[in-house]
Amino acid sequence: PQPLRWYFGVRAKRFNRLLKKFTENCNNCESVTIEFPLEGEFMAVDGFHPGALSYNLWASYISAIIRKRFNAI
Repeated sequence: PQPLRWYFGVRAKRFNRLLKKFTENCNNCESVTIEFPLEGEFMAVDGFHPGALSYNLWASYISAIIRKRFNAI
């Protein structure tokens, strides 16, 4: 509920900016942004958190990045 939704949204954006800034100066780090569809089948039963399909997308995306990094060695 508001205003907690707003507050946590602002905090999350701040943390993401700081993480992105940190990873720009770290050769072994990478900031990854993934947009999940907000459709019902991608959400958990609570309607707020990502569900199994979202985590599958996330895992596929991250594993591709990891494979690319190991192939570059």
